[in-house]
Amino acid sequence: MRNRICISTDCAADLSEELIKAYDIEIIYFFISVKSGVFRDGYEITADNIFEYMEAANDCPITRAANSDEFAAFFSKRLKDYEEIMFWTSYRSNKRVMSKMLLKYPLKC
Repeated sequence: MRNRICISTDCAADLSEELIKAYDIEIIYFFISVKSGVFRDGYEITADNIFEYMEAANDCPITRAANSDEFAAFFSKRLKDYEEIMFWTSYRSNKRVMSKMLLKYPLKC
C-alpha cells in the first residue's frame, strides 16, 4: 500500500537532519561543481567543505539546481510510493524547471 503524501523540498531549504528524519522529508539536491568533480550539496559536500575548497584552491565552485530530467526521475520514483507529493521551493529556477517538466511529463490523475 502506498503512503498518502510525500513531503519534499530542495536542499536550499537547509533543513536540519533531525527535521528531515522526523517528518520523512524527501530532498532533491543542488549540484556543486569544482575542479575535482560534481557533488550533491548538503549530501556529498557541505558548506564547510566548499569554504575550505575555495580557500585552498583559490577557486569558486559553480552551483546548479536539478534539471527537468532529474526532477522527473525524483518525482517518478516517489509517485511509486506515494499517492501525492507536496513540494516546496523558493528557488526561482526550480519553479521554471518544474513548469517545463510538467509540460514534458504531464501528470496522470
